[in-house]
Amino acid sequence: MTERLIDLFLSSEITQTEFHDKKAIIINQKKEIQEKIIEIDKRSSEWLEPSRNFIITCNQAGSAVRNENLTEKRDFLRILGSNFTLKDRSLSFAINKPHDVAVTGLIFLITLLGLGSNQQPCG
Repeated sequence: MTERLIDLFLSSEITQTEFHDKKAIIINQKKEIQEKIIEIDKRSSEWLEPSRNFIITCNQAGSAVRNENLTEKRDFLRILGSNFTLKDRSLSFAINKPHDVAVTGLIFLITLLGLGSNQQPCG
């Protein structure tokens, strides 16, 4: 666009005043676009990193369950929740966000498949 403007000025199709006015408009548009790009980059990183961490935590869940290391299981549970209570050999705790969504889905899936604490898959 700037090249076209320069060509118009050099061929005397527009005056120097028109050239400077149009150039100022183009520079302002370019600045606005650059600011929008910065804002988009900023907003995309606001959700990308938490999403990445959420996926990593979900992947760690499988290894924490399979692993016999109780310290690793404890550390994973601390990431997952808070306010741990052990009563009658049953652990309960509050699930931290955003992990509550995954745990709710997991509970739904277990219920749907008919799995309980000592049950086998139905079917």
